[in-house]
Amino acid sequence: MNKLIPLLVFSILLLVPVGVQNASANHVTTSIASGDWNNPGTWNNGVPHSDSTVTIASGDIVTIINPTTFSGTLTIDGRLIISATTLTTSGSITGNGAGAFQSGEIGIEGGGSLINSGDITMNGGGGTDSGRIRVDNFGSVTNTGTMAGIGSSGIGSGEFRFFTGTSLTNTGQITMTGGSGPGSATIFFSDQGNFINSGTITMNGGTDSFSGELELGSSGTGVNSGTITINGGGASGVEGSGELRLTSSASFTNECTGVITINGDSTGSAFNSGRLLINGISTLDNSGVIVFNGGTDNFSGILSGTITNHNTVTFNPGAGSNSGTQVLGTIIEDPVACPELQVIGGEIVPIETTSLLLAGAQTFSWMIPVVLSVLGIGLFAVSRKKEC
Repeated sequence: MNKLIPLLVFSILLLVPVGVQNASANHVTTSIASGDWNNPGTWNNGVPHSDSTVTIASGDIVTIINPTTFSGTLTIDGRLIISATTLTTSGSITGNGAGAFQSGEIGIEGGGSLINSGDITMNGGGGTDSGRIRVDNFGSVTNTGTMAGIGSSGIGSGEFRFFTGTSLTNTGQITMTGGSGPGSATIFFSDQGNFINSGTITMNGGTDSFSGELELGSSGTGVNSGTITINGGGASGVEGSGELRLTSSASFTNECTGVITINGDSTGSAFNSGRLLINGISTLDNSGVIVFNGGTDNFSGILSGTITNHNTVTFNPGAGSNSGTQVLGTIIEDPVACPELQVIGGEIVPIETTSLLLAGAQTFSWMIPVVLSVLGIGLFAVSRKKEC
């Protein structure tokens, strides 16, 4: 009998660490009051671990004030505030908007930042600004994972809204789907907000006006070297669902590798769905590819505004009246956009200097002359092409 006691004690010692480890991996905690993320009094089962399953209950506001890394599962029925610090997440975060104002919200304030390599889904509800991400006061969002905003009936539900001096950098995937509320599932930049996209952004218009809209305003700046797709949506009488809008001195650059596709809606009852709208003195400079595909709705898949173009803009008309067209739109072709010289029946010779000489004499010039030495006889065609 005495020989069995050491063996039994040894077995218990082996089992205890394993039990502790499993308890950590399966840790579940839910907020019971508003407060600091790291305050035990905020939670019913202690402060969240990095890999916990966490719920912020409806009506509670939990604030992160220290750098936090999270790889677990977080459900936000109340509100999460990131204040003057950084939340780095590779886990899963879901915001659930309800009928209450700002329910299911992530707020980033005081220069705070959200860095995501996992999955974030914001579900809008019936309340105004519910299920959204709000970025204020020089805060930032960096996404290398997946993010989604899903609009509902509430105004601004499921939206990503960026205010004073804020930024979004996306190398991952962002998908926004408008709902039945006006302005739902939008990405909105104002007050010198800016974004850089080298990933994929898809905006799907909903059934109300200006839902599924990507808007850059108030001296904001945008740079795209990835893929942006705008899909018009709508219902009877709905305007501007699924739209890329530049307002209030915004500046947008579509770089050489950038592809923007504007698709008109096919409900046959909306108008101005799937639209690129450039207002006032806002600018869009295109060195990549922009394609407008008209739908069955009138004025769907259209350009309204001015593009300075160095590469390719294509309009594909649809069944709707004035769909897939330049309606009140202008395309300015760059007269000095890196020309190249093609020798018909001969070879292509790049122009690299400042004047064109044929058999020792200048025979062609435009805003700046081009120098070329040519041997032999041939026919020449000069075209403008942006070098990327």
